[in-house]
Amino acid sequence: MSMSRKLLLGFVVFGLVLAVGAGAAYWWFAQQQQQPIKITILGSKTSDQYCSITSGHLVVNAPQPGMVIGTVTKPGNSEQITYVILFRYSLAQGAVASQGYNCYCNMDGKTAVGKNSIELGDKRLSAEFRMELNETKTAVVSEQLTIGGKPRDMNEGQVFLIDLAAEGSEYQQQKVELDAIPFKLDSTNTVEQFAETLRQNLASKNPEIKAFLHK
Repeated sequence: MSMSRKLLLGFVVFGLVLAVGAGAAYWWFAQQQQQPIKITILGSKTSDQYCSITSGHLVVNAPQPGMVIGTVTKPGNSEQITYVILFRYSLAQGAVASQGYNCYCNMDGKTAVGKNSIELGDKRLSAEFRMELNETKTAVVSEQLTIGGKPRDMNEGQVFLIDLAAEGSEYQQQKVELDAIPFKLDSTNTVEQFAETLRQNLASKNPEIKAFLHK
């Protein structure tokens, strides 16, 4: 076999190897893109003998809208919801939700703070709940809820809807009665279970939330 034919054969074999490698890489990428997105993050929690507060729990289970649930236990009460954020997202945004999740909670004297932020590609969710107690820590003096960097009047509603896949979308505040929390949210399993029940109950109580969830 001449040298030129050997070189030609070598180039052909090399090309086939590259083609097979590229095909395998494309197949792997396509398989990854088709994997269902399911993310549950148990938020951090801080407490003392009087109360407790969480940074917020995250649940993303495609193709359903994602959910962030903030909770607090006030003096003499059981754990309750402080806010719910329901958000629509693209598959690319949902896939990186767990990587961009940041949370913080703290109790300092009479002040309890729980907050979180979630980076979803070029979009960002954020929530903060702040509670001030009286001198004896037996009652709540004030509460402040901040969603998307803006203070919100909790009397106007504690459920917020936002479509991150749409350009220029804003939070829609919805007033609806929130469920009691029937069990401890102390694991990803209990958070997932409660999120699904909460999702169904919110949809049954509010037509705008129902439309958002089933869009």
